[in-house]
Amino acid sequence: MNTWIIMKFELRRQLRSRTLLLNMFLLPLVLIFLLGASLSGVVGVQGADEIKPVRVAIVNSGGGGAEASAILTAFLESAEVKGLIIPVKTESREAAESGLRTSKYAYGVIVPPGFDQEVQSGKKASLEFILGRSHDDNRVAGTAFDNLLMELNL
Repeated sequence: MNTWIIMKFELRRQLRSRTLLLNMFLLPLVLIFLLGASLSGVVGVQGADEIKPVRVAIVNSGGGGAEASAILTAFLESAEVKGLIIPVKTESREAAESGLRTSKYAYGVIVPPGFDQEVQSGKKASLEFILGRSHDDNRVAGTAFDNLLMELNL
């Protein structure tokens, strides 16, 4: 019984205090409104952007046509990469650079001579990249080829 009497007394006292009512009810509502308005464009409104496939000029410096790098060919034909990169074999570095200038390609990869032999002998794998005009395309293709090199060098 004493608990109920104390509870009634404290409730009456708190309801008479205007600052307490302001702090308990009005300020949280204002904060919810302000945070909701400021974060509405950041959190959960937009869907994920779809990644468009990138046309990549592949230059095999070692010659030998399509068989110049079996590792790179297997990488480009894998299911994960096929939806991201459209490989286009070019004859020379100049042809790749020309295609990048005319926006025929979005990214260029130069495969050094003996790439497969170096990887298989345990040496560090490296490719030369030629960036295109689009930052998004550079990021997509760069990430894919960087992951390949990271796995090979691991």
